[in-house]
Amino acid sequence: VARGVLSEADKTREMNIERWNDLDRPLFANQVNVGRVDEGRFLEQFTTLLNEHGFIFNERHVHAFHTGLKCADISPLVVLAGISGTGKSLLPELYAAALGMNFLPVAVQPRWDSPQDLFGFYNYMEGRYKATELSRLLWQFDRYNNQTANRFNDDKKLPMNLILLDEMNLARVEYYFSDLLSKLEIRHGLNPADDESRKKAEIEIESNASANNEQTRRLFVSLNNLFIGTMNEDETTQTLSEKVIDRANVIRFGRPQQLAAIPNKEAFLTACNGNRKKISFAGW
Repeated sequence: VARGVLSEADKTREMNIERWNDLDRPLFANQVNVGRVDEGRFLEQFTTLLNEHGFIFNERHVHAFHTGLKCADISPLVVLAGISGTGKSLLPELYAAALGMNFLPVAVQPRWDSPQDLFGFYNYMEGRYKATELSRLLWQFDRYNNQTANRFNDDKKLPMNLILLDEMNLARVEYYFSDLLSKLEIRHGLNPADDESRKKAEIEIESNASANNEQTRRLFVSLNNLFIGTMNEDETTQTLSEKVIDRANVIRFGRPQQLAAIPNKEAFLTACNGNRKKISFAGW
């Protein structure tokens, strides 16, 4: 009996050590960032680059998209709505490549009904946390709670992350995104450097109910993380709740007025990656 108890204790101790291994895996490589980007010049160059590679976007949509992201401190979500095939999912990817942001597409599934679908869950059988790419990304650059992210204390070294919730209304948005959206709104006006103030906007990562404070983790989503959602408006999708709409900038993509030849996405990304420039939080 004693040997069995000791064996279980050793197994539990091993699980505690490996509890956060999945979450600790970096999603993006460390990058050298540039500090300052001229905003007006970038928008002109971005529009020109789109046209040169066969992408046709309304210039007003491009400017509205950029402005919506700039308002993330107040309205933390940009929603691109409209019919299928208008480039709603493509524009964020091209924008991130041109400006030098880490880009993470998240494919929303119809069965999503809780924050676990976004962030992952604690596997009680294995004693380990099963992280998603989104939670790994946010933890990798959480300089307030992740000790290995201390090197990002300088805003000139902190990368910008663009997170795309693709077809976000396939499921009820308020079921899986409501908690995060509330935390993103709460962070407005608080001082993230102050532990007590920051705690109001932090997300508690699921862990073993018997874990002590040293074994638990909290996550603060800083302003270097920008959230975009795309939504098709048809009978197969869900409508957005008033809570989501009130906290988002909604941009509607209408029916295209002209058809273009097949755009060259690979050439566009190659042109953007050629300069190897990555915008920093300070530059943004």
